Amino acid sequence: MSEHVAPSGQSRYWAFLSYSHADERWASWLHRALEGYRLPRQLAGLTGKHGALPQRLFPVFRDREELASAADLPARIREALADSRALVVICSPQAARSRWVAEEIRSFKATHGEQRVYCIIVDGEPHAGDAEGGAARECFPQAIRFRVGPDGELTREAAEPLAADARPAGDGRNGALLKLLAGLLGVELDVLRRRDEQQRRRRNRLWGAAASALIVLLSAGVWYSNAQRLEAERQRDLADTRQQIALARQLAAQSARIRVEQPAAIELASLLAIESVRRLDTLETQQALQAAMRLLPPRPLRLAEGFSNAAANYSRDGRVALADQGNRLSAFSVPDGRRLWEAAKYHESKPLLTPDGCCVLFFDAGKHWHALRLAEGTEMQPAPAYLPLLESLQAERLHRLEFSPEGRVLAVGPRLVETATGAARPDPALDTAALVTFDASGRLLVQHRDRSLVLSAPAGAGPPKRLELAREAMPRFSPDGSLLVAMGYQALEIFDTGSGQRLFELACDGPYADVAFSPDAKVLAAACGNVARLHDARTGSLLADLPHDRPVNSLRFSRDGARLLTASYDNTVRIWRIADRREVWRAAHSGYMTQATFAPDERSILAAGMGGIYLWPLEQEADLLAEIPGPIWALAASPDGQWLAAAGVEPQAQVVAIRMSDGQTRELAHPDQRVAGLAFSPDSKLLAVPQGRQFEVLPVAGGEAVFRRRLSDFPYSAIVAGAFTPDGQVLVATTGKSVRGYFRLDRCTVSGNGGEKPCDTRDLPLDPFSDARPFFSADGKRLAFNATSNRENSLRLWDTQGASESILPEEKANDIVFAPDRLLVAITAGGSVDVLDLAGRKLRGIGHEGWVPHLALSPDGQYLAAGLTDPVSRAKNRVVIWRLADGEEVARYPRPGDDGPLVFLPDGRRLAFSDGRRLRVVAWRTGDVIAQACLHLGRNLDCGEWRTWLQDERYRATCPALPPAACKP
Repeated sequence: MSEHVAPSGQSRYWAFLSYSHADERWASWLHRALEGYRLPRQLAGLTGKHGALPQRLFPVFRDREELASAADLPARIREALADSRALVVICSPQAARSRWVAEEIRSFKATHGEQRVYCIIVDGEPHAGDAEGGAARECFPQAIRFRVGPDGELTREAAEPLAADARPAGDGRNGALLKLLAGLLGVELDVLRRRDEQQRRRRNRLWGAAASALIVLLSAGVWYSNAQRLEAERQRDLADTRQQIALARQLAAQSARIRVEQPAAIELASLLAIESVRRLDTLETQQALQAAMRLLPPRPLRLAEGFSNAAANYSRDGRVALADQGNRLSAFSVPDGRRLWEAAKYHESKPLLTPDGCCVLFFDAGKHWHALRLAEGTEMQPAPAYLPLLESLQAERLHRLEFSPEGRVLAVGPRLVETATGAARPDPALDTAALVTFDASGRLLVQHRDRSLVLSAPAGAGPPKRLELAREAMPRFSPDGSLLVAMGYQALEIFDTGSGQRLFELACDGPYADVAFSPDAKVLAAACGNVARLHDARTGSLLADLPHDRPVNSLRFSRDGARLLTASYDNTVRIWRIADRREVWRAAHSGYMTQATFAPDERSILAAGMGGIYLWPLEQEADLLAEIPGPIWALAASPDGQWLAAAGVEPQAQVVAIRMSDGQTRELAHPDQRVAGLAFSPDSKLLAVPQGRQFEVLPVAGGEAVFRRRLSDFPYSAIVAGAFTPDGQVLVATTGKSVRGYFRLDRCTVSGNGGEKPCDTRDLPLDPFSDARPFFSADGKRLAFNATSNRENSLRLWDTQGASESILPEEKANDIVFAPDRLLVAITAGGSVDVLDLAGRKLRGIGHEGWVPHLALSPDGQYLAAGLTDPVSRAKNRVVIWRLADGEEVARYPRPGDDGPLVFLPDGRRLAFSDGRRLRVVAWRTGDVIAQACLHLGRNLDCGEWRTWLQDERYRATCPALPPAACKP
C-alpha cells in the first residue's frame, strides 16, 4: 500500500496552515509535526470519519511569503485553499488582528463550510474580546468566531470553533497536536494518545538502550583508558623498581669497594650501604651493611672529663684503665668504663705501675707517696719497702721514676733503689743531675746534663759506653735494646747500643712529638709535624709518610708490628697498616687527641685529649652481651625479656643468667654433667636445668635449688629435657636405653624447699635400645621426640596435658620447634628443614647447605633461625634467618667454629647465639640494623656525595637523628 493516501475528494493537501507571520516559529513546528506524524500500523488504511486513513498527513500547505503589501489573496493561495481538505488556524492575538488570516478563513469557509476548520491556540485568550478592554488579548480571528454566509461574507451568527490549546496551562504542545490530528483524521483521541504513549515508551526504551549502550561504551572506554593508565603506571613503577634495584646494587658494590680500598672512608661506605638496603632489602645489601658496620668505630666511652693534658694507660692485664688528669688520678674497669676509684694527686707527678701490675705508685696532693691496688683503690699491704725512702727524698720526689724490667730496681731521678729492701744502691757513674732509664734487658742508661749518655750493664757488669749527643734529647730504647734514639726538638739521633756508634741523624721542619720502634726494631716511626714518618731503623731511609691534617702527637705499634696507632691535633685517632701504608681505622672526636695506646689484648684503645679520656672498642661489640668461656650447649630467654640463661661445658661447667640490660653475669650452678636444655618459668623467676641423672629448678636471683629430682632406676636412664607448664608446674622427660626401652614424662609441682615431691608420671614404651630425643613446645603443652632404634625411626607427638599421641614417619631430627599449627624439623641427614602439619604431612622444605643442629622460631611464627654447620670447614659456620612464607634467607651472621644453640628474644626483634667465646644478641630486622648503624655514625652524606651517588634524587638525611647537609633543591 502506498505510504500516502490522497485526501478524499481529490484534494491535494491534507490541511492548509493559516497563521500570522509573527507566529512563524509555531507554524514551522506545526508543519513539521503534522507531516512527520506516522499513524499506528493497525490504523493505516482503515476508514475514519473523513475517509481512508493515511500513514502520514502529507502534504500540508504552508505559505512562507509575507502578504502585507498585497491587495487580495494571491491566486495560488486561493487554489491551495480550494485544494485543501482542512484548515488549521494558529490562533494568537497577532493572528486575530491579521487581515490575511481572516481572508484565508473566510475563503475556506465559503468553499468548504464550517466543519473542517481547526484551531490551535498558541497565545492570548479565546473570546477575550467579548469583555471590555480584552480585545488586545483575543486570539480568535473574527472569521473563526462568526459564521460565513453563502455569499462569503461574515455574519453576526456566532460559530463554535474546534480548538486545541497548545499553551502550557492548556493541553500543552503535544496534547494539542494529538487533538488536532484526531480531528484531521477523524479518529478517537484516545487511540492517538495510546499510540503516543506507546511511542513514548518505545522512545524511552530506545533511549534507555542507547544510553545503556553508550554507558557500556563509555565504561569500556573508561576501563580501557584506566587499564592503559594502570599498565603505564605498572610499567613506570616496574622501571622505577628496576632502577632502584640497579641503584641499590650499585650502592652496595661501591660500599664494598670503598670499604676495601679506602678504609678511612668507612662512614661513607656505611652510609651508601644504608641507602642500598633502603632501596633493596636483600641478603646482598644486608651483607654490605654488616661488613661496613664491623669496621665502624664504635662511639667512645668517656671515662673522665676535662684537663687537656690528661694521660692514660692500661693495667698489664688490660682490665683497668688508669687516667691521670693532673690533680686527679682515677681507675676504670674495662670494657664497661665503670669508675673503680679516684684519688687526689700532686699535679706535676706522674703515676707508675708496680712491676707485678697490681698497684699504682703516685704522689698525692698532700705530698705523700702511695701504692694503691688498681682494682680496689686501697693501700698495698704490706706497704712496699721503698716507700719510706721515697717519702724521705723531699728534694727529688718529683723526679722521674722507673722500674727495671724485672722489678728489682727502682730509678728515682739519679738514685737507684732496691725494691725488695728499700735500700739505695750506690753507683759512681751517677750524679745529682742525671736521669736514669732501663732497656728491655735491664741495662742502665744514664743521661747527664752535659749532653752525654752513659750506657752500662746492671751492677757495673762490663765497661760503660759513652754516647755524645749533638743536642739535648730524650733517649728511648728499641724493644730488643739494640738501638737507641735520642729525640730532640727538630732532630733525631740513632745509635747502635752494642758499638756506641751513631748510625744516622734525622731532621724535621717542626718539632718531633713522639717516636716508636716496631717490636722487631726494624721500623722507626717518628711524629714530625702533620705526618707520621716510617724510617728504616738501621739506615734511616724513608719508607712512608702517613699524613694527618694537623700535628701528630702520639705513636704506638701493635704487638705484631703490623699496625701503627696515631693520635693527632686533627681530632682523630687512626690505625695504619704497615704492609701497604694504608689507613684501616679512624675514630673522630670533637677535640684534639694527645695520646693513644693499644690495650694489651688490642681489642680497645685508650686515648686522652681535649675533653678527657676515652675508651674506644676496636671490635664491633654492639651485639656482644657477655663473655662465656667455652662452647654453649643450652640457651634460653626469659618470657619477660630481661634474662638469658646459658650453660657451658668448658673449661669449667657452669649455668649462668645474663641480665639483658647491662650484660651482668650471675653464676647459678656448676653441673657435673652436660646440661640437656634450659627453660624459664612463666614468671621468669625460675630456671629448669636437666643434667644427666639430675633435674634442678634454680631461682634466677641466685640461691639453692627450689626443686630437685634424681634418677634411681636403670643405670642407662637419663633426664633429657625439662620444661614449665603455663601454670608453673615442671615437666621432666626421662628416657631409658636398654633391653626395656621407655620414655617417661613426670609432671611435678615446685614446692620451694628443694626437696623431691611426688609427681604424676606417664610412661611410653619404646623398642629395646631405642634412643629418644625430646623437644618441648614453648608453652610446655606439647612434646615431640624422635625415637630411633635399629628397626625404624619415628617422630612422636605427645600432648603433655592429655593422653593423645601421634606417630609420624620421619627421618632422625637434630632439632624440632613448634608453631601453632606446624612442626619445623631439622633433618639429621642434612640439606633440608621440613615444615610438617600436625598430621605429619610435609608442607614444604627449606633447602640449605651443611647441617642444622639447632633451630629457633620467632614469637610471631613468621621467621626461622638456624645454626648451619659446614661439614668441611667449621670456619664457615653461620647463623641464618629464613622467612617461612617463601623460604627466603633474610639475614646471615658468621660464627666460625661454633655450632651452639640460638634463641629469639620475646620481642622477636633480637636473636641470641654464641660465636664460640662470646654470647651475642643481634638486632636482625632491617630497620633495627639501620638504626644501630646510625648510632655509630657521626654524619650524613654531604651534598657532593649525594649528587655523586644518588644523582637527581631529592636530598634527605640517611640517618634522621644526625644533622642533614644544607643542599639546594
